[in-house]
Amino acid sequence: MTRMRGRIGIAAVVAALVAAGVGGAETFTDPVGDTPGPDIKSVDAVGSAQGLVVTVGLANRNDLQEDEAVEIDVDTDNNAATGDESGIDLYAVFVGGQDPEVDIWKDGDFDVTDAAKATWSGGSAHLTVPLSLIGSKVAVSAQAFGAEQPPESGEPAQDPGTDLAPDNGAYTVDVPHAAVTLRRSVVTFTPSFPRSGRKFALRTLSLVLSDGSRVAAKPTSCSATLSGKAFGKGKACTWTLPAKAKGKRLRLSIAATYGAQTYRLTRIFVVR
Repeated sequence: MTRMRGRIGIAAVVAALVAAGVGGAETFTDPVGDTPGPDIKSVDAVGSAQGLVVTVGLANRNDLQEDEAVEIDVDTDNNAATGDESGIDLYAVFVGGQDPEVDIWKDGDFDVTDAAKATWSGGSAHLTVPLSLIGSKVAVSAQAFGAEQPPESGEPAQDPGTDLAPDNGAYTVDVPHAAVTLRRSVVTFTPSFPRSGRKFALRTLSLVLSDGSRVAAKPTSCSATLSGKAFGKGKACTWTLPAKAKGKRLRLSIAATYGAQTYRLTRIFVVR
């Protein structure tokens, strides 16, 4: 899908921030009746210990027509030096007749992600971003793009333009990163147990936290010892065991991050 921000060509996103919110539910209103296209009336932003939820409501549409679009832009760390040229790290785009899409800034460009969720219902666009992708303060803006209207009585076609919320800058929202403790971790490997002469790799990692949530975590580093001696670099959390490793003790140390916290996990095996 062509990225809407590049297609619309917004320069206002890089302007000074004009509205600030605090943790909790924040509702920002936008003037109604300033465009014949999709007309943004409100932007609701909720920052919580679970993440960020943004809802963009339209005043004059229950559904988008073909070639109409709404986009939600998020500067996930409120830092213009990261992300694209406007500081945007993640955005959701909703186009009439198509499934919503979320893209995230990665390796110098945007790529589709399923780590955040975009949905449309009741004339509103919804974006849910997990805590693991955002900092303690984020900047949020929205835009609605109308389809070109057919000409009337020999007049040129009408360009409905773009409705911005806010008209300049972005809304800032505080997202609480409450301290939580680790109840237990669930780590799986391929294969399930290490075997001599074979590769052994981390497959999935999730954390059960003190607030009762179970979340997927990202391993940031791995290290290992075999019979007490450092073994392999393990940067990708994958190791190739020596052919004569059977019966030796393999100890893995894994650093996993979720939100602003890092959890250090240990797993010990006897090589089969």
